[in-house]
Amino acid sequence: MDNFKAHLNKFITVTDEEYTSIFSFFEVLKVKKKQSLMLEGEICRTMYFVVEGCLRKYFVNEKG
Repeated sequence: MDNFKAHLNKFITVTDEEYTSIFSFFEVLKVKKKQSLMLEGEICRTMYFVVEGCLRKYFVNEKG
């Protein structure tokens, strides 16, 4: 997760010990292509940091 540490270091400086503590609150999730992170009707209560690849986000309103 060097990408995540580099991202943090853009905003704050953290020691290796602090980074280990921060990282302990996160979970690495591998998602396959076209796999949904959420289903229709679910409320998003999670934040994601994309390490590799890309993630598409979209909203569906009452007009579709």
